Amino acid sequence: MVKPTIAYLFELPSMVGSFLAAGGQGLNRELDRMDILETPYPDVEEFLEPNEFVFTSFWNSKDNKEARVGLIKSMIRHNCAGIAIMAGLHLGGKIDDEILALGNQYDFPVISIDTTLRYSDIIKEFYCFKHDDGDAPEMGLTDVYAILSDIDDFHSHMDIPRLCKSLARNLGTPVIILSRDAMFASALDLPEETKRKIITKIYDVRTSSNCPRNASISLPINHSLSVLCAFWGATSVVAAVISNTGFSRHNMGLLHGATRFVASRIDKMSRADDGPANINEIDAKLQYYCFYVSKENIGHMAAELAKHCIVLDVNEVFNYAICLIDQEKVSSGTLFKEYGKIIETFAPRCFVFTEMCFELARIRELIKILIQQINHMHLLNGIFTFGEISILSLLYIAPYSFKKPIIDFNADTLDYRVNPLSLDTLRLFIVLKSITKVSELLHLHPNTVKYRILKSIKNPALDTTNITADMWTLDYLIPLENAKLENIMRNPREIAQ
Repeated sequence: MVKPTIAYLFELPSMVGSFLAAGGQGLNRELDRMDILETPYPDVEEFLEPNEFVFTSFWNSKDNKEARVGLIKSMIRHNCAGIAIMAGLHLGGKIDDEILALGNQYDFPVISIDTTLRYSDIIKEFYCFKHDDGDAPEMGLTDVYAILSDIDDFHSHMDIPRLCKSLARNLGTPVIILSRDAMFASALDLPEETKRKIITKIYDVRTSSNCPRNASISLPINHSLSVLCAFWGATSVVAAVISNTGFSRHNMGLLHGATRFVASRIDKMSRADDGPANINEIDAKLQYYCFYVSKENIGHMAAELAKHCIVLDVNEVFNYAICLIDQEKVSSGTLFKEYGKIIETFAPRCFVFTEMCFELARIRELIKILIQQINHMHLLNGIFTFGEISILSLLYIAPYSFKKPIIDFNADTLDYRVNPLSLDTLRLFIVLKSITKVSELLHLHPNTVKYRILKSIKNPALDTTNITADMWTLDYLIPLENAKLENIMRNPREIAQ
């Protein structure tokens, strides 16, 4: 019978959302038992045992950092297997830096677990797993040689797409590699939404305050559990999408070592390669308008986009580009005409834009927020301001019980059954507060914009109201954003018009 190790924990269904925060070299530590920490340090010290793994939220020492760090030191002395910390309950979502430093220094695994995890589930799954007599097959020497050959080949040619495909072939599982400027993937026979969920998880953990240089995270992909093992370099990510029923557990150690090497080499390539426009290389003294554009085969239109703007980043896996427009090359009075020209020329699936110009530091923050939120919503389509994306993201995760009363309350005013394009036009008008801006953005005559807006109204008393009057407040924005989101979920392939 295979003896369970820390790495096996990430194959358990209830460990979804968990990741390794420190002690990456200790993944092969054996564990014999699991316990929930109830007794505070130092009283608990006499009960600690070798190969014991502990779960805790540190509720008993939430105000005593010295006790928390003391517990980790004691567990290391007692040769315990590791610790899982639910930092979201009592520690403000952050594991102490001293604990992470100890984990990395002594190869002592420190796992960050989500607040939705139930200890009873994880312990039940662990003991069912522990008593499973099915042994995983050892990786053959031929397979090991093939992996090492892949690494040697990459060292010589530095060809990331080629490495991605060969690793996937020899590991028998999809591989994703992210460099500073681009993303590469082997043949991912997965739905678009699934791929976006995977990359969302990578970004979420990568930007976490607890994310170390190397990390392992778990993620449910289909009906059965799959695991996404991601290993970080300074700027790069190498990840393998692994099914717990179709990937040998014994491959884990080799995969971990190989990807660490590859990530470090890609980091060096990113620093040496000029590549696409880099946010750190653009004139920091200037201000820029920013927009996100998504379309199938985005790489083919990058050169054309460059005629209209600065193409900051092109992601050909998820088909989007981030672009900047120099404030000095377009005035605020002609900005929406420029946006409308880009929309008409490229017919994007999704177009997200700023109304104001920003310095590079703010642009960097905007891009980070935008990519994380859009990835959460997967198949977003339409034309939006940056500010709307945060509202849509919150509505996407909000329970129906929260949204229904708002929808029902506005049902007497808004006609949800009208053509979605009319609701979209009304939504943009409420956000932009200008018929002219909406008409320029959508390349429509102002009278057509007014017609669409009035078509969205059910209340006869409002039909003759001046549509530029103050009654058009943000009161209607939430139900309109929700209507847009519901339409996207029903018609994910609809193209923005």
